[in-house]
Amino acid sequence: MSGFLGGFIPAFYAKIARQSVARTISFLSVLILIISAAFSLKSVLMINPRLKFVQKWAEVNLKKISRELPVIEIKDGTLIQPKEAYVLEMGRNFVFAVEPDQKKEAAILEKYKNIVMLTGKQFVFKQTREDSVSEERRYDLGKIKNWKVFPIEAGLVLSFENNQISVTPATVKKWLKVTAILIFPVFLLILSGFYSFTKLFQILFFSLIGLIANAVLKAEASYQQIFNICAYALVPSTTLAVLWEIFQLRLPGFWFLFSGIYILYIFLGLQSAKTGKKAVGQDAA
Repeated sequence: MSGFLGGFIPAFYAKIARQSVARTISFLSVLILIISAAFSLKSVLMINPRLKFVQKWAEVNLKKISRELPVIEIKDGTLIQPKEAYVLEMGRNFVFAVEPDQKKEAAILEKYKNIVMLTGKQFVFKQTREDSVSEERRYDLGKIKNWKVFPIEAGLVLSFENNQISVTPATVKKWLKVTAILIFPVFLLILSGFYSFTKLFQILFFSLIGLIANAVLKAEASYQQIFNICAYALVPSTTLAVLWEIFQLRLPGFWFLFSGIYILYIFLGLQSAKTGKKAVGQDAA
């Protein structure tokens, strides 16, 4: 914690410059862990309400869908069942449809703004944005060898190859509980790996600026000392970036502000290291 707070205090950099690279790497690992934990917690807070929405949706709609949905079967890339068209309106803004007749596809796509449609040979996804511009994507069924969906009393059964999955309010609740438990550790692992790379890259990149600052200030610091200073100089700008993201603030050209603060602390850190070195020399004399 003292190292983190010291990153904001220029005078502290005189001590930082003289420490070992191993200790700096240890500090950097803790900093990365803190950043990753902060964003992982934000992900949990954002995703959990959506998981609850999915659970409520499953409880309300799965039984209704199971009563209305026909058996859907695909074999060797071709829709086998149903033989007749089927449309399920799921709320005001989303429709699921099955249309085996290729000649009637266009009429259904024209009628609905947001639709997922299964045709004889394709899955078709159509989405209409707020500006009324529609985007359509098609995926061939060619790679599907054996896939079937059939209703049961409490929900649906998905059958593919030799596997079956029951989709009921109870199973959805079970999956969502597992998902809720895994969100934080999974995000923490992914983000820790991501920031381990990006923060080290930032230090190595800005250490080039540190070399220039070292020459300008005539600080006579070694590259090891510059590396140490650049690692701790990340603290103020990175803290600002984390707060910026967590509170979803927006500012054009934020990267320039981030870089400006980072470079400022590199200069202040080198100046502090230079002053500290002179003080040590005078004490020795």
